[in-house]
Amino acid sequence: MVNAALEIYLPWALTLRPEVRYVGEQYFGSDNDNSSTKLDSYTIANLYLRWQPDWKMFGVAKPGAFVGVENLFDKEYVPVGYETFSGVTYYPAPEINFRGGISLYF
Repeated sequence: MVNAALEIYLPWALTLRPEVRYVGEQYFGSDNDNSSTKLDSYTIANLYLRWQPDWKMFGVAKPGAFVGVENLFDKEYVPVGYETFSGVTYYPAPEINFRGGISLYF
């Protein structure tokens, strides 16, 4: 697995973070002797925007909020699969999805 990200600092305490993740071929879970075929490799892109102002004067140490898009290009891939007695079982990744959150530390 290789992750690459770039943090771009913008005005108004905003940070834009594009990232790319590459995962090479991997064996199925419970394929202890590594005898079956491998899961395909994949590359996905994510994009996040974080807001982290300096509010120390209000007694809040590190406030922040973020929004993000994961699997930006809606890539179909399978990060996990298991070899069972009846064959193999695949657990595909979610399609494009959106995240968001806030944090306050006092």
